[in-house]
Amino acid sequence: MIDLHTHSTASDGTLSPSRLVQLAAKSKLDAVALTDHDTLSGLQEALDAGRECNIEVIPGCELSVGAGSQSMHLVGLWTAPGSPALTRSFEFVLKARAERNVKIVAKLKKLGIDISLEEVAAKAGGTVGRPHIAQVLVEKGAVPTLGQAFSEFVGNHGSAYVPRIRLSPQEALTALKEDGATSILAHPALLGLKYHQLKETLVELKALGLDGLEVYYTDHSPRTMDLL
Repeated sequence: MIDLHTHSTASDGTLSPSRLVQLAAKSKLDAVALTDHDTLSGLQEALDAGRECNIEVIPGCELSVGAGSQSMHLVGLWTAPGSPALTRSFEFVLKARAERNVKIVAKLKKLGIDISLEEVAAKAGGTVGRPHIAQVLVEKGAVPTLGQAFSEFVGNHGSAYVPRIRLSPQEALTALKEDGATSILAHPALLGLKYHQLKETLVELKALGLDGLEVYYTDHSPRTMDLL
């Protein structure tokens, strides 16, 4: 058994890279890939833990990309921990995300919520994003659940939503290819496309260098997995 799509506290996961690898070994997995959002910072710790636990750790990442109004995630596998191409891409993404976080917090303050960037950053072991803002909203009692924090405030239709600047699919796939990584379209069913639209998107992405797609995913139904 393997798991090729996991996140640690280097982005929006709940376990440190080493603890995640230890749990994978304890669960008798043969291999696990660490694919944190827009960062490579947890890879070395995960690789070191893999050697200690005698489990194969595949270094990876997950890039958030956009094409017009459509957004998608691309997983890169067998990345280099210090990849120059991916590092440049992440610097662009992280700068845009930091600017977005400032705007979201400012909107929340205008809505009467006492929240600061410092409180949000304290929730993140690495990349700061909307999940960490949602955690603070729950802790402050602004909403009872993380889901409600997204639906009411920071989600795509929330009152404090701010559009995000993303890499294009071509930019992301070029960076992954330059690094020698294998590129995978993550959870394709979550794109909300009809089957023929998804096929068209896959053809376009394959022409740009996409290597594969994620079939087995928690939110994919058995029927969806059969279709994929």
